[in-house]
Amino acid sequence: MFQNKNVANKNVVYKICYKDCDASYVEQITRKLFSRISEYRNHINWNANNHFIITEHRINFTHDFDWENVQILDKEKFWNKRLISEITFIHM
Repeated sequence: MFQNKNVANKNVVYKICYKDCDASYVEQITRKLFSRISEYRNHINWNANNHFIITEHRINFTHDFDWENVQILDKEKFWNKRLISEITFIHM
C-alpha cells in the first residue's frame, strides 16, 4: 500500500511520476493527499467511459505510476496561492 509519510497532508501541490517514462502529473488539492491517491488507484480498476487524465496515460501507454514516491511540491492553505504554485510546477 501507499507508504509515503506525507499522505495526511492537505492543501498541497503534489507530483506523481510514472515508472516507465519521464511524464509526471502535478495537481493541487484541498483534501488529504491519501484520499486523492486512493481515488486514483481505485479508478484504474473501474470500467468507466470517463477516465482521469493520469488513468488515460496508463491505459494508452501501459505505464505504471510510482505510487510510493509521490512528491509534495508545496503546502499552501490559500487556494489562489496554491493554484499559482500548481501552474508554476506544471510549467517547470
